[in-house]
Amino acid sequence: MVLAMEARLLRGLELGEFESPLQILATYLAAAPQRDTTVAIAQELLVQCAREYGTLALHPRLLAACCLRIALRNTPGQHGCDIDNDDFVARVCGYAPEVLTEHIATTLRFTAGMELSCQPLNGAGTRLNVVLC
Repeated sequence: MVLAMEARLLRGLELGEFESPLQILATYLAAAPQRDTTVAIAQELLVQCAREYGTLALHPRLLAACCLRIALRNTPGQHGCDIDNDDFVARVCGYAPEVLTEHIATTLRFTAGMELSCQPLNGAGTRLNVVLC
């Protein structure tokens, strides 16, 4: 399994051979724009996920969808566990809420309680600190 993951990474160095979760997240956000704070949380969360060995097993599209869902649920002023967020992610990303819930609870469980510090695009020098739930 480790050799297969390393091979995926090496093939990813060839242009056009591998889509990164960041590219896929950008595609999701182009299809359905979100607030700058949500985008900043999702991007920073992807950076943190890149540091975790266990996330290499997830398909990049699934990882981007999980990060977007976590970001939507943790954006200040957003309605957290709102069913509309789940429907939105399912519609835009193509994954059922149950699938995302399962992967967030297992592979991405390290994110629970994680403190993120990120810079929203329109933040004008202000940093956003969020503790993920």
